[in-house]
Amino acid sequence: MELKKSYDTENHGIRISYLGNAFKLTTKKEHKEYYQKLIENPNTNTLSQAALEVLAIIAYNQPITRVEIDEMRGVNNAHMIRKLVAKGFVKETGKSKLPGRPNLYGTTSEFLDYFGLSSIKDLPTISKEEQDIEEDEELFTSIYKEIESEK
Repeated sequence: MELKKSYDTENHGIRISYLGNAFKLTTKKEHKEYYQKLIENPNTNTLSQAALEVLAIIAYNQPITRVEIDEMRGVNNAHMIRKLVAKGFVKETGKSKLPGRPNLYGTTSEFLDYFGLSSIKDLPTISKEEQDIEEDEELFTSIYKEIESEK
């Protein structure tokens, strides 16, 4: 604890953080803009909307199979999962007991670090009411589209 307090002073550019059960040396938040300018590359540091959706599904439902993710999003996500694995945000966590023994996916410590979380429990909670509202909106939208296409 004394070392952590020492690093929190203005004399140091780094601080001691907690990542799950491990300690980690990180840069101070007040220096964020400076460090970002040094390493920022707009082609590699951004995540698409689809990538964020897949990450959210995996984070909130891990361990989860690709087919389960596909069912939730309504599209094939194999390519997106491969990209997220390559970026280090997602990893294979085992095999499902379902027929064919598909891979199970979960998030990594790099995912936690990227989003500034110390554990998966730090994710914002989604209330049941919000989920029900979203499902109702999707149902309405899909019914509306069906009616429009019939005309």
